[in-house]
Amino acid sequence: MFKEQLLLLVQNTLASAYGLIFMVAAIVFFKMYKGDLFDYYVKKGLTLVAAFFVLSWVTLATKIGFSVSLTYAKDVLKGFFLRTICEEYWIFYSLLGFYLVVPFLKRMTEGLSAKEKKWLLGVLVGYFAFFTGGVLFNYKITLYGYPFLNWIAFALGGYLVLHIAWTPAQVRMIYIVGAVSFVISSVEAVFFPGVNWSLDSFCLTRILICLAFFLWIGRVRRCVRVG
Repeated sequence: MFKEQLLLLVQNTLASAYGLIFMVAAIVFFKMYKGDLFDYYVKKGLTLVAAFFVLSWVTLATKIGFSVSLTYAKDVLKGFFLRTICEEYWIFYSLLGFYLVVPFLKRMTEGLSAKEKKWLLGVLVGYFAFFTGGVLFNYKITLYGYPFLNWIAFALGGYLVLHIAWTPAQVRMIYIVGAVSFVISSVEAVFFPGVNWSLDSFCLTRILICLAFFLWIGRVRRCVRVG
């Protein structure tokens, strides 16, 4: 029993890695786009796709072996485009989808005032709260067309939390809320498994945990640079 609970706790902790990956991707992709769409989409974009294709090819080769034939090439292409080579590679396809819209999201976020950035972050977190309430209390209200109930919300949230001028008191509050969210999510995962099926992804506590941890990492890196 204890081992099962410990495993659930570890899984719940590691689940934040997905959100953090998208937060890191937002910082990296935003830096990659320097105003030249051809350079971003063709030169850099095709390099990323080619690297992912090679990774998928190697992964498939470890499963079915390697062959020089049209049939084998067809299997590689089919597996790559149908996402059947490795189930865990869903995150790479999601990152590529995010990559496509980065130039426009970057322009949008950079053009926001400090107040607008806080409001956007509040909207992102607020709808996660609304959605989590729907999961827990089983109400069917939803906003059709809401564009950020996905991993892009984590990406934008990570960018915003690092580019908003927080006061020391606000930073401490973000850390406290993140820590409390981790405790709550851990209790849910260990003692009420399956009740909140959004716990690992589009859940209020998950995005709050990721925002707090990402802000902490960003401020630590900044202090190291300054030092």
